[in-house]
Amino acid sequence: MRLSDVIERIEAVAPFGAAESWDNSGLLLGDPGDAVHRVGVCLDATTASVEEASSRGCDLLVTHHPMIFPSLRRIDRDSIAARAIRSAIGCGISVLCAHTNWDRSDVGVNAVLADRLGMRDVSPLRGEDNGLGRRGFLDPLPFGDFLGVLKERWTLSWVSGYGDAGRTIRSVALCGGSGRDFLRDAVESGADVFCTADLTYHDVMEAKNSGVCVALADHGEMERMSMKRLAEIIGGNDLPVDVLVSEELGERLYV
Repeated sequence: MRLSDVIERIEAVAPFGAAESWDNSGLLLGDPGDAVHRVGVCLDATTASVEEASSRGCDLLVTHHPMIFPSLRRIDRDSIAARAIRSAIGCGISVLCAHTNWDRSDVGVNAVLADRLGMRDVSPLRGEDNGLGRRGFLDPLPFGDFLGVLKERWTLSWVSGYGDAGRTIRSVALCGGSGRDFLRDAVESGADVFCTADLTYHDVMEAKNSGVCVALADHGEMERMSMKRLAEIIGGNDLPVDVLVSEELGERLYV
């Protein structure tokens, strides 16, 4: 199989042309004609994930987050991205990124989160047809109970809730990963709760003042939910694909 074949499999469900204009999804290192025998899938291209992919015999690493963003001006010895690039080149591993095109895919990050939560009548939080984020409905339950369901179904190590524990939750808005830019969309959708990551103190205050509860989770844990599905799409029935662990932040400490 060629790298171009892997690109086509992703393109079929998450077209790279659908990525946001600021994004850098697509082939970041390698050539479409390169042979691919085994693929590693993970959130981030780091020296750890590249070395793990190499140890498993992978010649292609597919990541969710781009290792090359426009702000990268040189390949030095200090940044995470530069070290990952140097490592991938040294290991002979190509790198392909499916970022916001995978976020908005109808089988991607937000679709997986909505499905795992059991949401009904699901639609994009912003935009038409495969837009970003998701909104939908659940059977009514108190906010306090909702947080427990969220943590269990998304296999989260933690979740922080802001709002009245007794508030009845029927409508849900969510954005996998950093959802600060979607707070106003969540409010305008009439959602009872907004589930996302990386909101500031003032963002949470704005949501509460607008009558919307907030459930905050870890950015990476939310997005990691969809890596298995991405691997299944890439692998099909004829290509070995490994889902890798690529955290470099270390374990979360509870004090």
